[in-house]
Amino acid sequence: MSRVKKGQEFWRRSQKPRIKFNWRSLLLAFVLYLSIVGILAFTLFPPTYGVSLGSIATHDIVAQRNVIFIDQEKTKELQDLAEQAVMPVYNKDFTPARQNLVRTQINNYFNLIEQVSLNAALPYEEKIKRLKEGLPPNFSEEAIAADLEVDPSTFTTLLSYTIDIALQFLEAGIKEEDMNQLPLRIQEKIGVLGLSPEAKKVMAAVCGAVLTPNLTLDEKETAYRKQLARQGVDPVRVNITKGEVVVKKGEVITEDKLAALKALGIYRSSFPWPQLISIILVSLAIFAAWAAFSSHFLKNFLTERRILFVGILFLFVIFVGYFLPLKLVFLTPLPFAGIVISSLFGFPFALVFVIFSSLGLGMIQGNDFLFTFALFMGSASAAYFSRQILKTGDLLTSGLKAGVVLAFVSGAAGFYLGKEYFIVLEEMGWSLLNGGLSGIFSIFVLLLHATQSFFHLTSPLHLLEISNPNHPLLKRLLIEAPGTYHHSIMVAGLAEGAASAIGANILLARAAGYFHDVGKMVRPEYFAENQNDVNIHDQITPQLSSQVVVAHTRDGIDIARNYSLPEPVVEIIASHHGTTLASYFFWQAQQGSEGKAPEEVFRYPGPKPESKEAAIVMLADGVEAAVRSLREKTPERIRNMVDKIVEERVQDGQLSHSDLSFRELERIKEVFLRILTAAYHLRPEYPEERKGKGNGGHGKQSTSKDQAPEKTTG
Repeated sequence: MSRVKKGQEFWRRSQKPRIKFNWRSLLLAFVLYLSIVGILAFTLFPPTYGVSLGSIATHDIVAQRNVIFIDQEKTKELQDLAEQAVMPVYNKDFTPARQNLVRTQINNYFNLIEQVSLNAALPYEEKIKRLKEGLPPNFSEEAIAADLEVDPSTFTTLLSYTIDIALQFLEAGIKEEDMNQLPLRIQEKIGVLGLSPEAKKVMAAVCGAVLTPNLTLDEKETAYRKQLARQGVDPVRVNITKGEVVVKKGEVITEDKLAALKALGIYRSSFPWPQLISIILVSLAIFAAWAAFSSHFLKNFLTERRILFVGILFLFVIFVGYFLPLKLVFLTPLPFAGIVISSLFGFPFALVFVIFSSLGLGMIQGNDFLFTFALFMGSASAAYFSRQILKTGDLLTSGLKAGVVLAFVSGAAGFYLGKEYFIVLEEMGWSLLNGGLSGIFSIFVLLLHATQSFFHLTSPLHLLEISNPNHPLLKRLLIEAPGTYHHSIMVAGLAEGAASAIGANILLARAAGYFHDVGKMVRPEYFAENQNDVNIHDQITPQLSSQVVVAHTRDGIDIARNYSLPEPVVEIIASHHGTTLASYFFWQAQQGSEGKAPEEVFRYPGPKPESKEAAIVMLADGVEAAVRSLREKTPERIRNMVDKIVEERVQDGQLSHSDLSFRELERIKEVFLRILTAAYHLRPEYPEERKGKGNGGHGKQSTSKDQAPEKTTG
């Protein structure tokens, strides 16, 4: 096996375990999924306690969750009352044709009465007979007799009064059921007129004869209005809060209490298979979406143990949210989880975690939308504020800021729901406390080395700790390879600036820059920054020189693991040269007597950088070494060298796995140019320097070495 293949095999053995579809990862996913389903099912389907209508409770039954349900019986009672209050709708016939008909009938009746009454040739009995034959059957004997007793000179007046009264009744409307009371109403209407009793009897009889029902029931419109009335009744909602005693020991289970127990899921006539299937499908959708996001965006970062850590944190948040009393519900530790996840895995993954956790907690709290929204806003802000942690105090600051957001949103939700001021202020106080506690506990968790070691995690606080100049490995690097130490300090500064410019992990880039060349401590004299006047490579073959220089990545991995450096830093140590070619030694071998040498012997074993931070360290290392080798470090030459090194890495395919965009590369180059130009700026010469420039100022240096800095820097 060639040396390059051996190096690649070593990398495969040393890299972190990726997610694989083996029985362990599938079992882990299945257990986490069952845990989610179990928690939601237990919340929504508590024990039944064997209650039934009319039974006596053997103990207090306490609500295990918030629930708002509709009291169907009381709602139906209110709907029935509203329907009964709807007046029937009638269609009224008061058309001109109907009015003319009434006028015509009244005229005919009065004409007949007048003709018979004024006919002196007819005897009284004949007049009675003719009136009975000509008038409607509703005319009584008394009314017919009154017709003959009325003064004929008043007929015109009576005719006018009768027409007016009849039309008034028609205009008001007459229903079928009103006909029995109509004669009495007519008499009351006529009774106020100053007429003789006989005249009143005649008018009443005529009106009774011509007035018939002119109001017909509109059944369709009436039914529609009754339906609207039922729909307009607000359902009677009953609000049961978590921890409330629904039924006390010894109480009889009434209809009202049974309805409450049904809403809580305590009373069930049969097993709620539809609801259980719904929970299974919703949980599966949440789990699948979460897994899809993670596998796509964090496929090179998540491991089985890290998934286990996220799952445990999720279950912890859900369990605490379930067992918290209602008044302390805004102490749910989701902001704490948001800070931890964002610090370890980045803000996008933390945001997804917060979304799904908020949904689960909202379901536990009885599908409380406003609570879900408030908790999401507070926790998402906690994740956002902690996306770049540069010191320990940033975690506490992030928690406090998140507490303010949670308090503001929870207060707004409380006032919207019409809660009492004291309760709203209390919830806002718990929200602020939640933010402070989240910051404190996140510091504790992220400083706990045992947790990070077991779950293969790297917290920002750990990166801050190892970046301390007093770290044992950095102190050793300073003593054993001082030139490499100063080179690493410069690389770390370049990497930090570049990471800040493109939004990458600043702490990881800086820490990796400090330690990327620790492997050179094994043979420091083989690297130019640690050499004096003797170049040891002049005494050995190019192949051996290449082997020694290339080996510093493998040696760096061993040293980093011995000092328990975080895994991401170890990975960058291994990949900071990718599979680049030790070009100077390759060129030297080509020029030698051995003839053409195989290129793979002079290449680093890799792998290529697989993250933006690893790519930044690779570029910073190459650019710093190349610029340091320049004879004249003018801004123009520095710019050309930066462009040259970056272009070489791009053309060689070294950045193909790093997800860096060309826009980000341009920003990185600008940062490199700014820092390097400031570091190597020209300063005025002192008189002593001018006198010493007779030999060229910089001393003798090989042109070939200036062109191929890889020979000594690695």
